Amino acid sequence: MQIDADQFQTLVRDSLLLTEKNYEKWNWDIISELLDGPLLNPKRYEEAVNSKFLKKLMTFFLPLAGQFAECKKVTLTIQPNNPNLAIDTALRSNSNMETPTPVSAAN
Repeated sequence: MQIDADQFQTLVRDSLLLTEKNYEKWNWDIISELLDGPLLNPKRYEEAVNSKFLKKLMTFFLPLAGQFAECKKVTLTIQPNNPNLAIDTALRSNSNMETPTPVSAAN
C-alpha cells in the first residue's frame, strides 16, 4: 500500500496512539493497517520512528511495561493474527533503518 506523507500522518494521527494514553481508545484497525502496509516502506517507517509511533507501540507490547500483558482479551482486537509478527515484519523490512528503542517500564 503506497500512500503519501500527508495520508500517512493522517493515519498516524487518527490511530490516536500518540495522543491517547489509554490503549482502549486507540484505533487498532488503523494501527493494523499501518503495520501491514505503509510501515513496510522505508520512508514511512522513518517517519513513524521520528514521530515516536513505533516507540510507543513497541513499549505497549514490552513485557516489563505490563500494558499488553494486562489487557482483557475482549478489549483488544487486533486484525493481524499476531501483532508482534506485524511489528517484526515492519522492523525487518527496514533493517537498515534506525530501530526505535522501547521505553523501560521504570520511565
